[in-house]
This record gives sequence, C-alpha cells and structure tokens, in this order.
Amino acid sequence: MLMKRNKWACRVLLNLLVWPLACSAFGSDLEIAGSARFKEQVIQALALLNKDAPEAYAIVIKFVGRIVQGDKSGMWAYKNPPTYEMSDHTAFHSVTWCAGSIAHDSFHSKLYHEYKEKHPGRVPADIWTGVEAEKKCLKHQQDVLKKIKAPKHEIDIFLKLDGTHHDINKDGKYDREDYRKRDW
Repeated sequence: MLMKRNKWACRVLLNLLVWPLACSAFGSDLEIAGSARFKEQVIQALALLNKDAPEAYAIVIKFVGRIVQGDKSGMWAYKNPPTYEMSDHTAFHSVTWCAGSIAHDSFHSKLYHEYKEKHPGRVPADIWTGVEAEKKCLKHQQDVLKKIKAPKHEIDIFLKLDGTHHDINKDGKYDREDYRKRDW
C-alpha cells in the first residue's frame, strides 16, 4: 500500500511540476486550482484531449484560463480569465467524463468570446447559454467523447438530452435558481 501511495504521490508531483511547463510550450497560461487529486485528474483529462481530440484541446486552451475545483460545475466565460468551475462529482466520475465536461464548457466559452469579438458590449445570455447553445455544447461533448474512446454508456447519455437539462426547476429559463439546484 505504501509503495502504491508513493507511486501516486510521485506521479502527482511530477505532473504538478511538468504541467506549467507543458502549458508554456503550448502557449497557454491555463491554471488548475484545487486539491492535488483534482489537479491530477484534470491534467490526465487534458492530456487525453490533447492526444485524441486536439481540436477540442485547442478550444480549451484558447477559451479557458482557469479550471477550479468547486461545489458545482459551470463555465464563467465572462470572468477574466474565463473560468470553468468543476465539481468533484463531475471530475472524478472518470477521466473521460472529466475530459468531456471540460470540452463541453470550453465550448460555452467559445460561443461567448466569438460573439464578443464581433459585437462590442454585453453578450446576450442566449448566445452562450440556453437551449440552443446547450445543444451545440452537448453535440461537441458527444463528438469529443467518441474521439477519446469514452465508454458507450457515457456517450449514450447525450442521446437522451435535448438541451433543457439545465432548466432544473422547469420554468422555461436558465437562472441562478437552476444553478443552485444542480447536483453536478
């Protein structure tokens, strides 16, 4: 058991030391904030994206500046830097689920920032959130999960979603109440 823990600790330490160098090599200042276990999981997920879905990885690097451990999962595209908050429930489901989730929320940020680049001023919420935006992000996530060879049961979840899953209280809009009621 001690040997197993030491190997894990060495791998985590190596990744924590190497990740900033890897980010610099890719021209990214992506920050990962959370426990050592959380950082390790995110690093593995990002490595998987980089290896098997490089176009999705490029979106993450371009449109996400921070990935932080939090109570709930959600993209804060309007923050500086754009921040993806990820819950333990999401991060530790599996490495493939973690990678798919990062890809999904980076696409929300992509929608936000591409609109903002072309239209000065406030970005309307329905550009990057809401049913139509959610459908685009779900499609992207499902495509990424296929590329990274996620288990079939993870990919199949998206066949049932229609973009309204974020409206938890079913009042026809996405708002703070829905966010507070999330369990992911």
